Amino acid sequence: MFLFVATIVLLFVVLYLSYKPTSLVHQLSYMKRIAFDSSVQAPPGSTITVSVGPKEPGFIGEGKGGPVGYYVTVKDKDKLIVPKVQTNELILQKNSSYYLQRDQRDSHPMILSSTSLGTRKDALPNQQEFFEKEIQTNSLPSTFYISCANHPYMGFKVIVQ
Repeated sequence: MFLFVATIVLLFVVLYLSYKPTSLVHQLSYMKRIAFDSSVQAPPGSTITVSVGPKEPGFIGEGKGGPVGYYVTVKDKDKLIVPKVQTNELILQKNSSYYLQRDQRDSHPMILSSTSLGTRKDALPNQQEFFEKEIQTNSLPSTFYISCANHPYMGFKVIVQ
């Protein structure tokens, strides 16, 4: 029996250690079993998928609004750049395009907002709620928020630099 349990534990350790996250921050996040990164950078042309999950400690909307917040996953073509994490800031490059999409399992419509509260009344001019869209950073302010159109304090800040 002991040999069986030791074999299972060894197998688990080998599988755990074989996982290779994309950066040191993500390695530490994975090892600590948290899904929070205070700042995430997306390369030009990447696809940013937004999904919903429980608010993590340190998240900008923690303790405000409901119990869930947005998470982001960043892919460049088929390469995973940032695994699913909750973040306070998403950094985009000036004069670049990005594709934003909502995880199809989630029903929270997104808006580009002027405040962290993020409701329909705070939407940027000519920005309606959406589930997917291409954005051009040259037509956006240097700081805005991706928010849920229905629920406050779910979103995160976007910085264009």
